[in-house]
Amino acid sequence: MDRTELTPRARNEHAQAPDATAATSTSRFVQHVTPAGRDVRYDAASGEVALPVSVHFRDGSTVRTDLLLEPSQVLVFGMQVERAIQLREKARGAT
Repeated sequence: MDRTELTPRARNEHAQAPDATAATSTSRFVQHVTPAGRDVRYDAASGEVALPVSVHFRDGSTVRTDLLLEPSQVLVFGMQVERAIQLREKARGAT
């Protein structure tokens, strides 16, 4: 599993791609990101949540990594997911 580890000092900086050549190739643009189907991890010291995700590139390759969420982002993300569930249920009831 390819993963870019960020030190606390580097969290506000852009993560470096593992392969600089791949990062500059137009075929390596991200197409979409999906949950990786594994459970989230919580870091009590920082309050961060790590959500495992798969990053899908336009060239068909996939990389697994973590979406790191700060405490306030976790709350917003939770509300957004709840809203998505409500919209889906409403749409299913309307058909």
